[in-house]
Amino acid sequence: GVKDNGVIAGVRSEEEKFMVENAAQRFCHPEVKFSTREWLVDGKQVLEVSIPPGNTLPHRAPDQKGKLKAFVRVNDQNLMANGVLMKVWRKRNSGKNIHFVYSETARKLLARLKENQQITLAETRRLTRLSKFRAEQLLSDLILLEVIEMEITGTETSYSLSDKLL
Repeated sequence: GVKDNGVIAGVRSEEEKFMVENAAQRFCHPEVKFSTREWLVDGKQVLEVSIPPGNTLPHRAPDQKGKLKAFVRVNDQNLMANGVLMKVWRKRNSGKNIHFVYSETARKLLARLKENQQITLAETRRLTRLSKFRAEQLLSDLILLEVIEMEITGTETSYSLSDKLL
């Protein structure tokens, strides 16, 4: 009942609840649990949908071709999760410790981040000469170790040194 620009449009609560419930059950894998609350704002019905943090990330939904993909919410956009984020989720869910070696490659990446503040996956690959898979592994390990942070925008994903280190 609220547009992306903040304007209250209002909804038919029962109809919206059914649509959210249907989507959560039929299209989300695993199913997304949620709760709803109704509000009356300026005479218009607004439905608040609350989704508690889950332990089983990622949740997937079909893309336009019907293939299950994981998405991440960034501001008012649903963006497809990239390989680094998928690896972060997988490793976090595994419960296993990270085995990290402070290699020459990692040193080179962190030195570049200290100089230039941020880097993309493509720049990481050029700098380190790693395959896409290995570059994603390195970045995901550094994120889980809270050495770097990932910033996702609608156009680009970049990595920078963690505020905890600065």
